[in-house]
Amino acid sequence: MLEVCNHAKISKAIPFLVFKPTGLGRSAIFEKKSANIIMTNNEISEWNRIIERFDILCSTVASTNHLKIMIDAEESWLQNAVDKLTEEMMLNNNFKRAVVFSTIQMYRWDRLTYL
Repeated sequence: MLEVCNHAKISKAIPFLVFKPTGLGRSAIFEKKSANIIMTNNEISEWNRIIERFDILCSTVASTNHLKIMIDAEESWLQNAVDKLTEEMMLNNNFKRAVVFSTIQMYRWDRLTYL
């Protein structure tokens, strides 16, 4: 993703980067975080690395003057952790311009309220 971002910095033909959160970390960690299941110290370290990956990617995109990043939705049992992390990335990076976006699965009964 960072290589694509670096290429996109010089190419206006690439306006968006899109990724699945589970491309940056195991789904089992997102599932535990979503369900508020107590994690081991190793899993906490793994979650912190996922946060760091999200932050590096989103802040790199935000450092450009045109790129945007879309964080795709995941399975419903992973989505709470994805939502919270995406919202944090939005708060950290969307203050000068809209950079971080999220997809929303509107077929779910709870998504309109979330939106």
